[in-house]
Amino acid sequence: MLIFWLSLLVATVSCDHHGSKTTVSPADIEKGVRDFFQKSMDTNKDGKLTEFEYITFMFTFDNDGNGMISGREYVYNMAKKYHTDIQTAAGQFYSIDCASKCDGNVTIGDIRKAWEYMSKGKSSMTEEEYVANTLQYLKQVPTVSPMISKNWPEGHKIKALFKMIDSDMDMAITKKEFEMFFARADTNGDGDLSGREFVTAMVTKAGLTVTFSIRLFVASDCARSCDGKVTSDDIEQIWKSYTDNWIIKGVRPMKLDMIQFIAEFLTTASKLPDVGDKNEELGRKVFAFLEINKNGMLNSAEFYKRMLLMDVNDDGVVDGREFVGALVTEVPEISIRLATKFFISSECTSKPCDGNITLADVHAMWYGMANATQRPGTDLTKAVVTRDQYVKLFLMGLKDLPPLPPDIDAKLPKRKMVMKMFQAVDANSDMRITLKEFGNFFKSMDSNNDKKGTLKEFVSGMVTKFGVDYKFAVSLFMASDCATMCDNYITEADIKDIWNGFVKAYAVNGVNPVSMDGTQFYWQFVKAASKLPILDSLKLDMYLMTDKLGRQFFKSADTNKDGKWDKKEWMTDFHTLDMDGNGVVNGYEYAGAVFQNFNVTVTLAIRFFIASDSAATGMSDGNITHADMEAIWNHLLKAVAMNGTQPTSVTEDQYAKIFVMSAKYLKALPEESEKALPSKKLTISIIKMTDTNSDMMVSWKEFEASFQQYDSDKDNKVSGHEFVGAMMKMFGVDVKFAINLFMVSDCASKCDKYVTEEDVQAIWASWVKDYTVNGVSPMSLKPRQYAWQFIKVVTRFPQMNESKGDKGMITEDLGRQFFMSADTNKDGKWDKNEWMSNFKLMDMDGNGAIDGYEYVGAVFQNFNVSVRLAIKFFMGAERAGSKADGNITQVDIEAMWKSLMKAVAMDGKPQPTTITEDQYVKLFVKSEDYLAATLPPMIEKAIPTKMVMKTLYMKFDTNLDHKVTKAEFEMQFTSKANSEGVPPGEFISGLVKAGMDSNMARRLYASADCAHACDSLISKADVAKIWEDWTSEYVMNGVRPDSLMARQFIWQLVKIATKPSPMPESSRKDIRTLQLSADLVFDLMDSNKDGLLTLEEWKQIPLDTNGDGKISSSEFVTEALHRFRISVDLALRFFAQNDCVLKCDGFITVEDNEAIGKTFLKDPITREQYKAMFVKNVESIYALTTPSPT
Repeated sequence: MLIFWLSLLVATVSCDHHGSKTTVSPADIEKGVRDFFQKSMDTNKDGKLTEFEYITFMFTFDNDGNGMISGREYVYNMAKKYHTDIQTAAGQFYSIDCASKCDGNVTIGDIRKAWEYMSKGKSSMTEEEYVANTLQYLKQVPTVSPMISKNWPEGHKIKALFKMIDSDMDMAITKKEFEMFFARADTNGDGDLSGREFVTAMVTKAGLTVTFSIRLFVASDCARSCDGKVTSDDIEQIWKSYTDNWIIKGVRPMKLDMIQFIAEFLTTASKLPDVGDKNEELGRKVFAFLEINKNGMLNSAEFYKRMLLMDVNDDGVVDGREFVGALVTEVPEISIRLATKFFISSECTSKPCDGNITLADVHAMWYGMANATQRPGTDLTKAVVTRDQYVKLFLMGLKDLPPLPPDIDAKLPKRKMVMKMFQAVDANSDMRITLKEFGNFFKSMDSNNDKKGTLKEFVSGMVTKFGVDYKFAVSLFMASDCATMCDNYITEADIKDIWNGFVKAYAVNGVNPVSMDGTQFYWQFVKAASKLPILDSLKLDMYLMTDKLGRQFFKSADTNKDGKWDKKEWMTDFHTLDMDGNGVVNGYEYAGAVFQNFNVTVTLAIRFFIASDSAATGMSDGNITHADMEAIWNHLLKAVAMNGTQPTSVTEDQYAKIFVMSAKYLKALPEESEKALPSKKLTISIIKMTDTNSDMMVSWKEFEASFQQYDSDKDNKVSGHEFVGAMMKMFGVDVKFAINLFMVSDCASKCDKYVTEEDVQAIWASWVKDYTVNGVSPMSLKPRQYAWQFIKVVTRFPQMNESKGDKGMITEDLGRQFFMSADTNKDGKWDKNEWMSNFKLMDMDGNGAIDGYEYVGAVFQNFNVSVRLAIKFFMGAERAGSKADGNITQVDIEAMWKSLMKAVAMDGKPQPTTITEDQYVKLFVKSEDYLAATLPPMIEKAIPTKMVMKTLYMKFDTNLDHKVTKAEFEMQFTSKANSEGVPPGEFISGLVKAGMDSNMARRLYASADCAHACDSLISKADVAKIWEDWTSEYVMNGVRPDSLMARQFIWQLVKIATKPSPMPESSRKDIRTLQLSADLVFDLMDSNKDGLLTLEEWKQIPLDTNGDGKISSSEFVTEALHRFRISVDLALRFFAQNDCVLKCDGFITVEDNEAIGKTFLKDPITREQYKAMFVKNVESIYALTTPSPT
């Protein structure tokens, strides 16, 4: 996104008007930056650049007024207005577009992110700040993106081509000039351009390369029909496609200027087919497969016959296996994946996509091919497609093939891997494999030579020798094991059965061949792989629950080695897991011990923990307690009891049997929990990268060196850009994962936006701490120890999207906590008095109603719920007995009680007067179906993310004791540059670096600055007042607390972030701009131009640009920005105010608009009256539309 800032400098500092690069000095660059600021950016000439000026300027590039800047618009404006080289401008656009998401457009969000980053959280920049920031980033960001195709011709060559077409030299080309250019290239005068004529003209007249010109000819030839020449029909179609993107209000342009032509030419260039020996030869081989007569021509009869021959089972359709099998067998150069893409494309030729190539699909394919290669008017049933025509279509089609669906792609093994396997099986290297060689291949993985392959032997061999994915190898073992009988071993009988299944496909007259070649083996292996079950982690874990693993568990706890467990051994084992000695075993203690000491997956260890955690009560509380262990022991004894006799011990055989049987009781992990775990592949890759000497141990030096690999500029610290880029490049991780890992690593010692030597040392110290014995830390970590520490870090990542998890919090356990908190007499039931008293306790100010802050604060601080979920509870409660009015009233509380009584009432029995704990919990769990799916957008936007709240809290809690003292609080409000207090820039930029939205950071600053006195500085007096206000809520018996707990601190932060803020000083001063905006709005609405605004005119306000009868936030903000010069921030606030007049549904409807008008348009008003009301409303709107829980 930083390129956005720099892109406008190119005209003055990097290119001349002809697009050729020039060498410039630093002084020239700085002068160019200053000139641009003064002439183009600082529109009101006050020496400052505001966000509004910046956004307004950038949207001058939005030619079609759709609220976003396309690549064409960006390149066109940069080249037209600022004489930037085309390729440079295109490179800049791609860099901007892909800064957050490569969607082909630069949006308001992209621009605001660029501003946020460049301004460092400020609302404006002076000229000096602008110049300094720009020069700083010019050193870091390339001016041309590597994404630009290396095949694009240079800018001056395209300009030369344009000038040759522009015969009258008016700097625009007409359709006639376009046609005449091609006519001049027609040297033999036959009215068409052959490949030789076309390429010669492009090479000699425009200086394009021969290869590029050939590709351009193929695309031009196929504009209308691939007939081996560029015809008048092709030229007509090219002109149409070039002018399609410049139609304005339904009118096609008569001319294209140079920049429009170049933009279209480059778009075409980026989509040219890859013409080369490899792809052309592949196309010729596919053509040879299709044509049966072998005369170099393909007619409809041959095409239909070839497709029908693929229907091996004669069911009238060609399925995927039939099509792909035929294609890869007859054309071995085609990979399974490419053949599968061809099938997916073919089976959807006529709708619907039904998984088969039907006769209708064959018809559609032939007519599509014939239509593309024949002149208009040709009888397509009698058409003939030449080999050259087909190859051109093939090359064009390669560009349009759909990607493989993930589930299909996951099942298809790579050809390289399968052929490597084939070579290993083919012991005598005769390019064919026999049953004996096939059997020997399996025997080679039988490490103990007992003539049966175990899961470990097979999977280990497949993974280490052939690079097969672990889950795929397990699936392959399961299928092989069950070829004859599922006995957890691959036997000789299994191998023979697999072989017979493979060669059966090539039997002749019922006789199986004695060998297979590589292509046959490849296809049979792929067919088998495509039928394998996709193992989810639960199925995989169930498969690992073997007798052998059960015995390993048993022996680890059988301390006296007598072959049986007694209760003392059982409980002793529990105590050894309690690492911190707090009397309970948490998930990290339990799963860590199991994962590191036994050959199990992390997910299986977690499943064991979940089952153990709920053993005593049936509910999970996050800890295995003494009661849980007692309950599990009793279950074991009950399972081995015989004839009513209760045993006192369990033998190894008994336990192993119970262990294997218990696999069926394993439960799936919550989706979010499973997603939080790093993949096994990633964990292993990182360990291998770190363990440089391959001794299966990671030493401190190796650990330190692994971080140094990320330090690309060798400045002894790793920036976020270096870390995230390296993680994505080296391990293919998701960007959010890489960012999270960087944030955790950066804050290991101190959060300074770099991973330093101190951070690395702190990480290592925390990792080896778990393995310290008698005060001595180990010098290195074993692979499973390293893996476990990495898993602990990853699973503790702050979640980047918490809204999806709200419903997952509504559990029986939470319901029981709610119930017990209000069951004051502890009789296990609520009566109405208890119900009403509970709500009275929340009414902190004693005004008879509970507002959002009172309710949400009480729920959030006393229960383990998110702020968002607490707000959703409030939204449901405040409208229980009346309309939503921002308060839970006596009427609402009465209505909720009546609803509870009605829900537990039983037919034919009197209305109950109490509700039991179990009844309430049952209703509570069901309530998730009635919660709002999302919060209103402005409320959602106002709440700091969990990641931000956690980061800020950790910043304040310097000694990590889970509370913030006054001293720690004051420490964070000390400035490096100003002894009097913290200036706005330093405070806001610090919050933005922590991941907070700049608007929210400014709102927090405004609140903190004015705690004692609004003096543009957070002084010591401000800090003292803030601490006093924050702790006053928790005064008990007149005693103020000396610290704030985590949830108390976070709640105070949330309150400030969501409470109304004063109107920014910059907006308060700029009354003239607001009056101008009011003038523009009035002019638009005063449709009869009589100087008066009526209700009827107001109702017709034309902001519904897509004609769906309602105005979205995108439509409203775009129109407000372009038509009325209203800032994005103010437009969003206007929208929120208007959207919520009747109900907050994300749209301003006709009903909303009419209700707004009725509030101030009882009588017509004049322009001046409207302007005064408009400005006054802006003053109030910052309070009215700042989102809050109420």
